[in-house]
Amino acid sequence: MTRIEQLVQTLPPELQREVEDFAQFLVEKRHGPQPVRFLRQD
Repeated sequence: MTRIEQLVQTLPPELQREVEDFAQFLVEKRHGPQPVRFLRQD
């Protein structure tokens, strides 16, 4: 078991869900759609 898993296990169930939700948010933020960049052609 990793250190983060050990820390989460010490939390009450409602806080464990908050940690899971936050981790999911970070994954989506990092791997979400990238902004479209247009090249200037002048």
